[in-house]
Amino acid sequence: MSASFFFRVRTGAIRSRSLGDGENLIGRDPGLWLSLPLEGVSRRHARVVPREGAFWIEDLGSTNGTFVNGERVAAEQLRHLDVVSLGRRTELVFVLPGDARPSATRIARASLVRAADGRVVALERGETMLGRAPECPAPALAPGVSDFHARVELSGTALVVEDLGPGTLVNDRPVATAALADGDELSLAGLEAYRVVIEAEPQLPLPQQAVRPAPDRSDPNATRYEWGPEERRALAELRRTLGRLGGGGD
Repeated sequence: MSASFFFRVRTGAIRSRSLGDGENLIGRDPGLWLSLPLEGVSRRHARVVPREGAFWIEDLGSTNGTFVNGERVAAEQLRHLDVVSLGRRTELVFVLPGDARPSATRIARASLVRAADGRVVALERGETMLGRAPECPAPALAPGVSDFHARVELSGTALVVEDLGPGTLVNDRPVATAALADGDELSLAGLEAYRVVIEAEPQLPLPQQAVRPAPDRSDPNATRYEWGPEERRALAELRRTLGRLGGGGD
C-alpha cells in the first residue's frame, strides 16, 4: 500500500518520503528511514509499520513523545491527513492516495481472556493495569509477576500495551510498547498469559475525493500527486506551523 509523509527541510521546501513495506524508523540518527536532526527529536523516536492493510505509528520511548493530531500516543493507526508531531516542534502530514484510503473502523469492545482460568477482563476506555496488585481488575496468579507489570490503554481505534515490569511479550516477542490485535497472546514475563479479544465496530466509508484535474506544472508545489482541497489545506497549515517554529530538516 502506498503512503507518504510530508515535512519541511532546512531550505524551507516541503518534501515527501514514501513509506516502505517493513519497519520505517524516524529519529535523529543518520541512516534511519527518515532522519530528522531537530530539537526535541530522539535518536530513535518512532517507527511506522504496515499492519493488516493500514499503517501504524509507534513511539519508541522518546523523551518528548509522539503525538497524532495533538494527542500523545504509544501506538496509533494513521489515517489520511493525520498530523504526526515528534515532540512539540516537528510535524509530519500523513497522506494516502485516494485509492488506498480504507474505511474507518472503531473498537466496540475489547477484553483479555486469562489462559490459566478463562477469566475475562473487560477493558474500559482509558488505562487498565495488569499485575499482582489488588488494584488490578484481575490480580495476577503467578508469583513472578510484578505488582504493576503492564499497562493497557484502550482508545476508540487502538488497544496498546506498555511494559512496566521485568518483561512483557506479545506473541512470544518482548515489547516495550505494542499495538494489540484480535487474537494476539499477551504474556507477563512468560508467567501469565492472556488472549486478546477485540470487536470492531465498522463505520461508513470515508468520503471519496472528487475527480481532480491534472496538477498545474507551473505551481511550485506540483509533484507526482494530484492535489485535492484537503491536501492543499493540510500543506498550507504545515507551512504556517513550521514557518512559526523555524525548524530544519534532514
